[in-house]
Amino acid sequence: YGGKQPAQGEYCAVHQGAVEGGRVVQLHCGHAFCVRPCFALIIRSDLTTCPMCRTPLVVMTPGLEYLRWSLHLLTPKSSLEQANKDVERIDRLRQYRRIHDGDMDGALWRGAG
Repeated sequence: YGGKQPAQGEYCAVHQGAVEGGRVVQLHCGHAFCVRPCFALIIRSDLTTCPMCRTPLVVMTPGLEYLRWSLHLLTPKSSLEQANKDVERIDRLRQYRRIHDGDMDGALWRGAG
């Protein structure tokens, strides 16, 4: 998983209540969201910034492979197009994280806009 269990009463900034489902996504800005359904909704809405403070969407925890797997579970087996879009979205999050961590690869910066 690579993340953390939500603290008792941890607040989800999307649905404005306690984190549900036992898994939490923590962003660099400090905001936290339920992995499902809230963070999945953020990703599938193609947001690139935190919906609360508009800082770039840099995921600190959990690992991006866990998020990719989590989105995969939400995708109907018949939707190859949706699965491909999810892979692209997770790749974008990976690029944001690399930039955040100081990766100075010029191609990475051009690709992330």
